[in-house]
Amino acid sequence: MTTAGAPAATWGDAVAACVIGADRAEVPALTGVLDGMAAGGPGGLLAAVAALGAWRMAGAVPSAAGAVLVPPMEEAQPECSGTAAAQLESILSASGPRTGVCREWCRLAAAAGVCAPPGLAGALFTATRRMDWAAEADRVLGGRLPLFLGRDGAAAGPSTADWTSPDLPRRVAALRLMRADPAAGRAALAAVWKDEAADARAAVLAALDAGLGGDDEPFLEERLDDRSGKVRAEAARLLARVPGSRWQERMRARAAAAVQFRPGGLLSRDAMTVTLPAPDDASRRDGLDAKGAGAGAALLRQLAMSAPLSSWMGGTPARWIRLAMAGDWAEALVPGWTDAAARERDAIWLAALLDTLLRYPNSKPWTVPALQAVAAALPAPELEAAVLAAMRGGQPPPPALLQACRHDWSANLTRAVLGWAEKCVAVDAAPGRAPDYAQSHAISAFLDLLADHGHPQAAGPLSAAQADLPEGAPPLVRRAFDEAAATLRFRQAMHQEFAR
Repeated sequence: MTTAGAPAATWGDAVAACVIGADRAEVPALTGVLDGMAAGGPGGLLAAVAALGAWRMAGAVPSAAGAVLVPPMEEAQPECSGTAAAQLESILSASGPRTGVCREWCRLAAAAGVCAPPGLAGALFTATRRMDWAAEADRVLGGRLPLFLGRDGAAAGPSTADWTSPDLPRRVAALRLMRADPAAGRAALAAVWKDEAADARAAVLAALDAGLGGDDEPFLEERLDDRSGKVRAEAARLLARVPGSRWQERMRARAAAAVQFRPGGLLSRDAMTVTLPAPDDASRRDGLDAKGAGAGAALLRQLAMSAPLSSWMGGTPARWIRLAMAGDWAEALVPGWTDAAARERDAIWLAALLDTLLRYPNSKPWTVPALQAVAAALPAPELEAAVLAAMRGGQPPPPALLQACRHDWSANLTRAVLGWAEKCVAVDAAPGRAPDYAQSHAISAFLDLLADHGHPQAAGPLSAAQADLPEGAPPLVRRAFDEAAATLRFRQAMHQEFAR
């Protein structure tokens, strides 16, 4: 008889027993739970040898402790329809619509309470694993998700027990779970702090943003003296979010010393005086650091970005911004205020910055990134309203604003962008007019956004516009209309299928 300690002989004896028959041949000893299976008669022997064969093909030998039977998977969610499955297969294939549509398919499936079919679940998991929206795909993988996560070498889900894991991402996830009790999570981190490498210290410190509060301030203040720049930067980032922290008050004092606002009167205008901050050990400890030529301006920008927006007293945000734009320090102050407004999601500052930057969209190299940062921080309704307002009178949609519209567009925004594209094509295709390549690329880029985010009901109007393109339409624009119409029709069909 073959023993479990000789896997080659075990495999041969096991196959022989299957061929001869369990009732006539001596069943060899297998491994652990497989022995119990094999003792269940001919069917059990075949199942046990099939499991052993799978291990053998994988190049592994099961040990008595490692042979574990996984119970049959019970899927709680119903499977999506055959049509929806075919749509997902098309999305995941190389010839299907752009993969951005995959996220929408997952959202629709999750809202309908269905999961991906078994034959596509693995491909969906693989395609979305590196996406920042992988959790949305996980919702439609159903009961197979733990198996896929196990295939990647991770457990089915993080737990507080993972705090001792050598895998850093799992440790970070565990600490976030432990922060359900902020003090307990902070104590666990403090206990191992001295033994952590620099990158690990920065990564686990970032997990304190879960449940962040005033009680975390003393621990974070100590981290400002850490020997790692990454750790110090992470501590400063967190302290900027703790209301009334000593770090915030120090930044507030520096802002008051650097920039003074003097309100105007009957015979005078508002004025602003700027005294460039000088680097010192205290400011470097708080994360303000710059060297060489232009260090003062760089520190001013860092200060404007770091100080709480409530530091800028004496005038409204619009008055502060107007003075900065008229002076010599706009490049330092306005982008800094933009970052601060985006961090604090301050509606008044964001509105004032948006109004100003739209009036100077391309005046300086820094205005476009600043406008993009403001647009990304705006709620979807306010962002759409700004785009539509800027397009009144047939103006092109501001690229920095429209490119930030990554949400599901309203019907109004979809119609406006499509109408602008049609109008531009009609003008550019006029006989005798020289090709406008910049315009063609802009139309193509905006149609790409419309295809991915436009209202699905615009599939009909877009297809009609595609069919009615003038003969002189540039090839780039014609191709953009074709692809956008195909994608929007596909998305419309998805919505209709999941609405059944």
